[in-house]
Amino acid sequence: MITNTGGRDVVIRMLDPVRGMVHFPYLVETFVQPAFAATINGTKLAIQGRTKPFADSLESSIDVNLAKVDLPYYLAYVPVKLRLALRSAFLDTRLKVTFVQYRDRAPRVDVSGTLALSALDVVDDTGAPLVKLPLLDVAIGSSDLLSNKLSIEHVLCKSLVAHVRRGKRGDMQLQHLVAAEAAPAKSPSAAPDTGKATKAAATPWFVQVRDVKLDDAHVVYVDEANPRPIKITLAPLNVAIRRFSTAKGAEATIALTATTDAKESLDIEGRLAIDPFTFKGTVTAKGLPPARYTPYYGAFLAFDIRQGTLDVAAPVELGVNDGPFALVVSGAAIDLRDLQLRRRRPDLEPE
Repeated sequence: MITNTGGRDVVIRMLDPVRGMVHFPYLVETFVQPAFAATINGTKLAIQGRTKPFADSLESSIDVNLAKVDLPYYLAYVPVKLRLALRSAFLDTRLKVTFVQYRDRAPRVDVSGTLALSALDVVDDTGAPLVKLPLLDVAIGSSDLLSNKLSIEHVLCKSLVAHVRRGKRGDMQLQHLVAAEAAPAKSPSAAPDTGKATKAAATPWFVQVRDVKLDDAHVVYVDEANPRPIKITLAPLNVAIRRFSTAKGAEATIALTATTDAKESLDIEGRLAIDPFTFKGTVTAKGLPPARYTPYYGAFLAFDIRQGTLDVAAPVELGVNDGPFALVVSGAAIDLRDLQLRRRRPDLEPE
């Protein structure tokens, strides 16, 4: 473009970036690197990207780094009423999200990186404790979300403290943490469902997890559904799962160890599959005091158990395969010692 300014001709050249790419093809594969950083409500947010806006692949990636996101601040945005209070919880992320489109196959959205949840403290609406979790650390491998594929390198749950309660009516407290909402009235003009509408079958998710660890957990279980309530504390509780997968026939190894407040011990080792669901392994329990669990079976006995210690070790197979749940126990070893019984008077409740 040429313009006249006081007798002088000034030439202004407008550069066309697209034509520049034509003359310099190598620029098509050059990354543009946008970046954004801010502190929002005290939380540091850093987003860094790389993109090829003129390449056929439109290859783009973005790093999402969050530091100490104060989750209780955002709980008000949850669209349902909760019967709990989130006293504290912080989220940290170092995630990389990549988008690539191809000429000969479906595009890919790949996510990888780490998530960390720390200082979690949850109570119910009466202030009774529900969950405390110092650290939940998750490392995500390369996962194609558009293809419903999730790969996790490890999950570490450190020093969980959980309180589980069964009410007098036999209902679990977890059932009532979300307030029930009235169902919306049905519109009288709504057309009946003829069943002719068809939906494409959703691709099932493929999930694989290389390593899962529940380390030094503390679980308190209170059951008030019996005439005599029972309280059991598992501490420490440790669980390790390796090579978990939802692929058909894939098996993971699982190991669980726990000690109770009554000095009982529980060990479970075996192989676990999801499709179909099966477990094959051994279950070993030592130091069980049968008298402690009479609230569950005492009504079926004509006597009270005053004393005794039970050890059990058994190979176990259980599963569901196009039919009802099946449990097979074979070759069990049982050791019952120091047993003392007392005949119950008809006018007395089981001890």
